Amino acid sequence: MVIGLRCYICSNCEKPSNLQVVENGASGYSCSKTTGMIGGKIQYVSRDYYRTEKCYEYNVVNDGTGYFQNCCTGDACNKSHVLSNSLGLLIILLIAVNILKLTIIQ
Repeated sequence: MVIGLRCYICSNCEKPSNLQVVENGASGYSCSKTTGMIGGKIQYVSRDYYRTEKCYEYNVVNDGTGYFQNCCTGDACNKSHVLSNSLGLLIILLIAVNILKLTIIQ
């Protein structure tokens, strides 16, 4: 029995429970997690899967409001609340830049 990548698939689910096999035995897929925020607080989380070439990571968060998506290729990798290293670093840098702007303005 061939089992392919497993991803959590759900809509508006901060804590996922629906683990599914992606295209049984097929390769070239990525799991994804999309998070929407308002005022720095998570408002919406969805998890899905895409062909790897169609899974785009993005971060459109401004002043704590917006959304971002992570893609990953490990089994059940879209479960956690932990951000990918590159996205986490980007968010930290954006926060640091905003703090510097506020410090300079004052």
